[in-house]
This record gives sequence, C-alpha cells and structure tokens, in this order.
Amino acid sequence: MFGTINEATGERMPIKSIETPWIALGCNRDSQLYAVAMDGTLLKVDKVNGNTEQIASLGFTANRRSTGAIDTATGIFYVVVTNEDSSTIDEYGYSISTSELYAVDITAATATRLYEFADGEAIGGMYIPGPLSSDGAPAAPEAPALDFKNGELSGTVTFTVPDKNFGGETLKGEVEYLLRANGSLFARGTASPGETVRANGKVDADGEHKFVLELSNAAGRGPKSNASQWIGHDTPVKLTSASLTYADGLFTIAWEHPNATEHGGYMDQSLLTYDVIRPNDNATIADGVSHTTVTDPVEIPEKMTAYSYRIDMSYRGMPVSSYTTNAYRLGTVALPYALDFYDEDSFNDLTVIDANGDKAEWYREEYWYIETLDLECTAAMYPYSSTDKADDWLILPAINFEKGIRYSIEFQVSTASNSYPERLAVYYGTAPSPEALVNPIHEEKEYTIFDPVDEKASFVPAEDGMYHIGFHACSEPDGGGLALRNIKVAKSAGSAVDAIAPDNDSDAATEIYNLQGIRIDNPQPGQLIIKRRGTTATKTIVR
Repeated sequence: MFGTINEATGERMPIKSIETPWIALGCNRDSQLYAVAMDGTLLKVDKVNGNTEQIASLGFTANRRSTGAIDTATGIFYVVVTNEDSSTIDEYGYSISTSELYAVDITAATATRLYEFADGEAIGGMYIPGPLSSDGAPAAPEAPALDFKNGELSGTVTFTVPDKNFGGETLKGEVEYLLRANGSLFARGTASPGETVRANGKVDADGEHKFVLELSNAAGRGPKSNASQWIGHDTPVKLTSASLTYADGLFTIAWEHPNATEHGGYMDQSLLTYDVIRPNDNATIADGVSHTTVTDPVEIPEKMTAYSYRIDMSYRGMPVSSYTTNAYRLGTVALPYALDFYDEDSFNDLTVIDANGDKAEWYREEYWYIETLDLECTAAMYPYSSTDKADDWLILPAINFEKGIRYSIEFQVSTASNSYPERLAVYYGTAPSPEALVNPIHEEKEYTIFDPVDEKASFVPAEDGMYHIGFHACSEPDGGGLALRNIKVAKSAGSAVDAIAPDNDSDAATEIYNLQGIRIDNPQPGQLIIKRRGTTATKTIVR
C-alpha cells in the first residue's frame, strides 16, 4: 500500500495499492518520488494518486524488502537489494542472505553495485542528509585559532572569512559572523570575504570551551566550524611518587611538582602548595609549603615502627590530590631472626619494592606447593611477569650489625617449574632501597628444579650500624614463579677473628681478647677467649 502518515498522530492514509512490492522509495530535491520494486523495476511515482510510470529494469531482483534513499545533492538513488536463500534451512538450520548496495542513476536509468554487506545484513531504513547550506551562503571557514595566555579568561579568537560561497563561486558582499563559546555569545560582527578577523572576548570560568563560528549572508547560513581548548587554570595531575629516607635522626620526604595538567591546560607551579601529615599520630609536619623537600626529626624507637607520610597537594588554595609514601620501618629486630611466613601479618615488617613497576611483586602465598615433597606451605612468592624482566625486592627489617663480626643467613628457595628458570640474589645495605642494597651476600643464581634448595651464606660488615638484607628477584620474563621460606639471620658460630697476629715483644704481658678480636679485662667462666703473650696466641676456655 502507498499512502501517507501523520508523524504527530501516527494516523495512516492509504492512496493506492501496490501490485509488486517496493524495496525503496525516495524523493529528489524537486519533490519527485521514485521507487524500486522487488523485480528491479525503477518507477516514477505520482504522490497525489500513487500512479507509477515504469522507467527501466535495473537488472537485479530482491525477495526481501529493504530500503533506499535519494541523495538530493547528486540525485543518485541508493538502494539496498537483499535476497534470502531458504533452501539452506534443512542443512544448516538457518537461511543465508546476501545484501548489496546499489547506486541508481535515475537520469541514465542504470544501477551500479557499490558494496556487498559481508554478513548479509538487511537494512530497514536509510536517510541521507540534505546539503548543509544553500549554494549562495558562505563556505565553511577554517577552524578558528584560540589565543588565551597564562590562565586568563580573556583572549582572542582569529579566523579568516572564506572568499568562496558554499556552491564554490566567488563570495560577494558583507558577511555576518557569530562566535559562541559553550553556547554563550563571545563575539559578533561583520567582515568582508577574505578578511582576517581578530575577535576579543571573555569566557565565564575555567574549563573546556568549544568555540563555534557561524558565517551568514542574505543567501543563508554557511556550515559551522569549531575549535576547543581548556581556558583558564587547569587542574594539576596527581602526585604519583615520593621518596622517604632516614639518616642522622631525620626522615626526609621529597617529591617533584607535577609538570602536567589533567586537560593539557595552563598551570603556574608557584601556586602549588603542600601539607605533609604523619599519619602515625596525625601530626602536621609542613603546612602550606611550596617547596618539595620536608624533613621530620624522629628518634629511633625501641620497637620497630612503620612510618609513612601523606602529601596533600593544593592549587590556588583548592585541594587537588593526596599521595602517601611507602612505609619506612624504623627500629631494629633482634638476632637470631627467623621468618617462616606462617603468620598472616608476616609481611607487615617487610619492604616490598616493584622496581620496574610491572605489578608483578613479592607477596605472601598461603598455599605454596612443593611437588617433590608433596608439601603445601606458606612462602614469600614472586609470581613472574610474562613480558618484563624481574626487578623486585623483598627487604627484611633493620638489624644492628657490628663491624668485624661475621653473620650468617639461611633461606630455602623453590620454583614452580623445572622448565622456566628463576634467578635470585641477596644483598645488604644501610637502607631498604635498591640504591642502598649494594653489598653482595649471595651472588645471582639460577634455580631450575622443583626440589627446594637450602642456601647458606655469610658476610662481615665493615662498619657498625643498622642494615637491611634484600632478596632481589631478577629472573628473565615468562618464568614459573619463585618462592622463599625459612629465612634465618644470626651471628656465625665462628668469629671473623680466628687468631691474633703476635708481635715480637717476648716480654709483653698477657692480653685477653674475645673471639671478635676485642680486648677484655674480665673474662667469664666458660667463655672461649684468645690469650696472647709475647709471640704466642692461643684459644682457651676460662675455667
């Protein structure tokens, strides 16, 4: 049925019955209707009475209704031709369709196949927008250039009036311009074809602003052009890192000003301020400072305590973001020290550093399985990265070491696979950071078997002080996983001093030393000592 429909009410009015169903109906810019029937006939349609005039057979047929539309700018009738093959239902359980787009030249009465829809999509409706403007209206101008400096809300928008109209002919006469920013009037006026206009104005507030430029003349409005920019002060990006170090009784918190903004807009770093808070007791360490290094005097506590600091950043007096440093554990643990990871809180006193930032880092694994022992146990686990070489640290809490004393460390290593090797090294240093852990204890070693490996090493510090021991996972990418268990640190049973070199003074008095090579005056019963007299040095037990 050919008819009309009231878009407001949905009421339909029939005009004439259609013998062969149409697959497409379109209207050209002269308000003339054309249709394409399912048998491929191109028809001219009288919209008053529905009578049709056959123009030509286009050389295709369709067994399924589809759609089409006339491009009023070119007069080309675009038609979708869809055919469904139902014979495949018995074999495949579904029908197979083919669907193609044709360009019908009404004047030449020919059809050209443009495109086949890959999955046989049937199109139910088509619309081609009309021309953007009348031919005599101004052509579209180039996008305007925006010039707003140093966070100011006032600025200049520059554009050039085209010298052609929308139809491509020479543009003549004055042109009116209208420039809006986020819908509000920014500037308006008149200009001549080819003239460059510098329009000054002001926006209301900081933010992203879209400037829309529209030119018009007596023939109508031309196509719009636009440009967008963040104007005014932007919001600084969040702080993403800060260092926390301890030396000589002072914590030092250091960070860098952000050098970018959330939207690529303007920022004045001199307007950044920071509050630094110590969450342990909610103490304010710095209030509204503009520098990026702050110190906090803290005495070493009797019990190991984790310290961290929160940096609250503001811009132009308005809070922006907060960043909390990694925890720094101040204080020491006593020897002998043992860690088996059975306790759920066993990682609380450790420092975990994901130095390469790949999110594959040490963690407590509650159900680590050692296949050769058929043992399920807890462990410290490095999981592996499929793309990045490992650069991950598991660092023990601080321990007081004495100069010249030999200390031992024991630990058990196991892997998740004998096909993917893992690598581990152990270092010690004066701070829980990769930069400080430079003294080797256990050289980098590769592990490739399921059987757990019990490792033991020793070292002698050159100076008294608080030290940390760090386990460094340094495997190649795409490993199988590495686990640590049964970590033990203690003074060695032996001493860094096995004997004392005698001098040549045979008349010297007897001198007594402990096994660490320190001279003592009052050895205790049962104590093993080194006794030197003249050129002779011997070990003995005090009775």
